[in-house]
Amino acid sequence: MGLEQALAGWRDVLTPGGAIAFSEPVYLTDTPSDGARAFWGDEGIEVGTEAEIRARVAATGFQTVDTRVLSDVAWEGYFRPIEDRIARLRPGADAGLVRALEQGLEEIAGWRAHRGETGYLLLVVRPS
Repeated sequence: MGLEQALAGWRDVLTPGGAIAFSEPVYLTDTPSDGARAFWGDEGIEVGTEAEIRARVAATGFQTVDTRVLSDVAWEGYFRPIEDRIARLRPGADAGLVRALEQGLEEIAGWRAHRGETGYLLLVVRPS
């Protein structure tokens, strides 16, 4: 949907003084490597630095109340159960399932290889 469109839609349903909490893909460096850029793929996901995301939020008429980068502990808490499930599914899997499982492992490896360069930024914003 995109940040700008989402904020525009949320504006109309917020109660007075209300705020929105959401996450947005973020580069944790001003010079992300090709690998960090590739992690998000070419699916039209707009990824920027925290400063760039804050500027996009401000351009929509919202102010950023607070931010926090999703921790490595949270990422690992998400990925470890997936890895365990992949390990249980792999024995006897047909070719199609093996491809899907490999894609999951590639995503996990991609994040681990570039964890210092990319992640999710949690934001709390409210209309200006």
